[in-house]
Amino acid sequence: MIRLLRKCGLEVEELVEVQAPEDASTAFDYVDLAWARQWPCEEVWKARRTGV
Repeated sequence: MIRLLRKCGLEVEELVEVQAPEDASTAFDYVDLAWARQWPCEEVWKARRTGV
């Protein structure tokens, strides 16, 4: 992803991995909360255009 963003003229400023809060619950039976906290599946990429 970093390579792709750079190729498109963007510079990565921040990567935020959204994690399940301590008091979260889930309806999914294939992923427990301990696993979800260790391996977040949601990401927010913050990037800006370079050379502007």
